[in-house]
Amino acid sequence: MMRGFRFVHCADLHLGARFKDFQPDDPGEAGRSSLKSFSAIVDMAIAEGASFMVISGDVFDRRNALPSTRLFFSKEAERAGIPIFVAKGNHDAEKPWDRYMPFPRNVRVFGTEPETVKIRVNGIDVDVTGVSFASRYEGRNLAAMLWGSPGTFTVACVHCDVEEADEGHPNAVCRLSDLMDKDVDYWALGHIHRRRVMSERPYVVYPGNIQGRGFKESGPKGAYLVSVSDGRVSRLTFVPTQGVQWKEVSVDSGSVSEDELAEILAEDSSPTDVVSVAVKGRGALADSAFHDSPGLKERLEGKAHVRVARIEIRTDVLEDGSGIRSAGESLIEGGRDAIEAAARGHRVVRN
Repeated sequence: MMRGFRFVHCADLHLGARFKDFQPDDPGEAGRSSLKSFSAIVDMAIAEGASFMVISGDVFDRRNALPSTRLFFSKEAERAGIPIFVAKGNHDAEKPWDRYMPFPRNVRVFGTEPETVKIRVNGIDVDVTGVSFASRYEGRNLAAMLWGSPGTFTVACVHCDVEEADEGHPNAVCRLSDLMDKDVDYWALGHIHRRRVMSERPYVVYPGNIQGRGFKESGPKGAYLVSVSDGRVSRLTFVPTQGVQWKEVSVDSGSVSEDELAEILAEDSSPTDVVSVAVKGRGALADSAFHDSPGLKERLEGKAHVRVARIEIRTDVLEDGSGIRSAGESLIEGGRDAIEAAARGHRVVRN
């Protein structure tokens, strides 16, 4: 008879964070979107019967930390009704109000030295080990400090930057090799905002952040539901929970009309999505984008029922159909185009 359990892995909640590439009509939407995403993760944990949750750092957002955000997290954690393990990241520095607003008893925050908590789940012994940042800039190799327990299913929870997945913000840097042969069955990592499974033996997982803040964090965002059977990870299921999804759409002006672009956006997006449109090549669509970007944006939003944050025009600087331009002519026209485009509120990108 197979014995098993499920747990939830999420990271980089950045509760209350603001958007970077778009300002919605409702000023509060940005801050609420990450809160909604975490509430959806709690809903999922309850519905799926998860036995515990691990949060691998950056529960809060350094620039937008408020007492109300901490209170929200505490209420949602209590609603989850399961053990929640937290490893602090570089955004989780203590605030003056923390001592007056303790987390509920089911939340365990790891200290700045490695700690291991032993729990029993469905008759199975499980170890959850973790360590937190000691400061905003963590110079220690935190992952190298963690070890599992031989013969016991072990989850290691840490906010760190595995060099092979680096996104340009090094902190608590380690190498993937530092996570091997440590008697850890599942490395629950945080800090990298792009979802990535770096290894399956053992599992080394970045779930990404739970809510994108701009087009560099496009696509679905959420958490992993991890299924464990007979002492090993048997299934890893990503569950999208984002309140707002950022999308990038690229079309060829020579083969796609304005109406066809609107159909593409309508079929692939929802009213809460924020879209960036890149128009490549030359044609009627590129001309419309260049001469009347605000009008094109408004028409696309009306036809497709999506929010268009920006329209980029990507053109060839060397060939215009009649021959090769000189480099000087291209530079002159490129400067003129950029000035005119700025006045119209969009960008011209010359390849």
